[in-house]
Amino acid sequence: MNDKEILAGAPEGATHIEMLASTKVYYLKKDKNGMGYAVFISNEWTTSMAVTGYVRSLADIARIVELEKSLQRQTKKVQLLEPLLVFNEQQRIAELEKERDEYHAMVVYTGGIMEESVGVAGWHLNGDIAEWDELFTEPLYKDALKAHNLEQQAKGIVVFSDVLSETLIEVPLPNKSDARYRDAILNILKVSASKCEEKLVNQANQLRAEAGTIQGGDE
Repeated sequence: MNDKEILAGAPEGATHIEMLASTKVYYLKKDKNGMGYAVFISNEWTTSMAVTGYVRSLADIARIVELEKSLQRQTKKVQLLEPLLVFNEQQRIAELEKERDEYHAMVVYTGGIMEESVGVAGWHLNGDIAEWDELFTEPLYKDALKAHNLEQQAKGIVVFSDVLSETLIEVPLPNKSDARYRDAILNILKVSASKCEEKLVNQANQLRAEAGTIQGGDE
């Protein structure tokens, strides 16, 4: 007998089962004094008997069956989502490849302009031409790049927080009382991600502001 069959055949009042080497299953019921078991034989409970086989709790068996059902449901969800995830992954790869090609084309175009010119007029706001070598070694360029990287990190933290939160929500809870602990974790995760995002964005804005000050100081 499997666990589902054991539960289905349990008589009223049964709390445990006894399994013998012959695979015979006997349903047991705890005595009122808790010192022994009554055995269900011929559709009635007999007097207490000594237990000689392997004893299992029906409550434990019911919990195992419940968890197996939950696992099957989650497995089906994963099987349904897997094609979609693969599609989204391929779509994202295609988008990144397109973005890479666009950046490459931009680099090639910019490189052509740089080869045919000496720099940028008006950068210093004093009539002098800012040569290319000067632009690509100034703190302004470096700070702008750092600021961009910080902003991308901030976006990544938010996305990671959202994905992790969605995953936690989908996790089955053994007890309803565990929901408050999960909600507390989700709230901490949300607040932490928000603070990290704010800190990184502020650092990026500070770098951009400092870069603007450097540019203004060339007047």
